[in-house]
Amino acid sequence: MNLATTKTRHVADAILSDISTSRLCNGDYIESKRKLTRVFGVSLGTVRRALEEMAHRGLLARDHGRCTLVTTSTRVGVAEDIVISIFVFLFLSLRNTDGTVFQGANSAALRH
Repeated sequence: MNLATTKTRHVADAILSDISTSRLCNGDYIESKRKLTRVFGVSLGTVRRALEEMAHRGLLARDHGRCTLVTTSTRVGVAEDIVISIFVFLFLSLRNTDGTVFQGANSAALRH
């Protein structure tokens, strides 16, 4: 692993750490590339490569010349979103078309 790759990995890992600890959340702006070069003491090219790698992995969305946004939540957040989606689906699917709660095998239609 060359030095440039190590520096790129360091920048990407630091941003990923901020995402996984919820210091950066879905929709948050990432600092400017110029500011990140000062924070990490690396070149602009290194910061660009780190951001491009993270965008390729779906963690960031880049609007060239404007901003970079976090586009994913932490793994726990994603798991919570899935659980909520399943709950809502089950809740809605257990209702009759008139909005009453489905009674399953106790339903009069199923007794015959």
